[in-house]
Amino acid sequence: MKDKLLQLCRRLKKSTRDELLELLDIQEDVLNFALLYLMNEGRIQESNGYYFYIDKQPHKLHGKNKNLANMCQHHPPETIDLIIRCFCTNIASPKVSCLTGLSSSCINNFYYLFRETLYTRQQKELFNLYHLKPQKCRYRIFFNKQAYFYIYNNKLYVTSKPFLGSNEQLFSKHDIQTFKKIYCYLARIESHNKNEFNIHQNLAELIWKRNKIFDELYIDLKNLVNL
Repeated sequence: MKDKLLQLCRRLKKSTRDELLELLDIQEDVLNFALLYLMNEGRIQESNGYYFYIDKQPHKLHGKNKNLANMCQHHPPETIDLIIRCFCTNIASPKVSCLTGLSSSCINNFYYLFRETLYTRQQKELFNLYHLKPQKCRYRIFFNKQAYFYIYNNKLYVTSKPFLGSNEQLFSKHDIQTFKKIYCYLARIESHNKNEFNIHQNLAELIWKRNKIFDELYIDLKNLVNL
């Protein structure tokens, strides 16, 4: 449904909620969550009751215009496996460059795409959970950028933009305790991190790595990369 809605917005350029409902012939709550998801992804925007398609231009820096699958095709599986192992054990890119013979910028691209993959997966999980049980988020500021947090089943999720649904439930007392504990962990690590770029992807990585042993991280990321 999200793909159909995005294609329709792209074709119409400018549309109202009623027009989208009539053309798609779907229930209003389904449309609302699809619009919410696409706005959160930065694919459409709303202004004065009208929805506009956003033509996303490819980024030119830090590997954002690269595709992880394509990058993996240009290197032996053994090299990709080593990079995954290094990422899971927090080995800095200059050292990985020495181990693999690849440039630091290439390793940075891999590291960015790993983080983006992890961030995107938890975003999709979060959207599905929010759709079933809307929750009011909490936010914190890292490097003057707001990060929004949700908790479902004792698992913390981070996003760059909050969901704006109705009938949102507040954090339970247990959720608040869990959030405070994990936030202290994130704040302590980020206080030593001078890289303010891609902060939401960095936070998603830290949440993913928390309280996991190497084997868990390695197997999970290897499956994500389809190596």
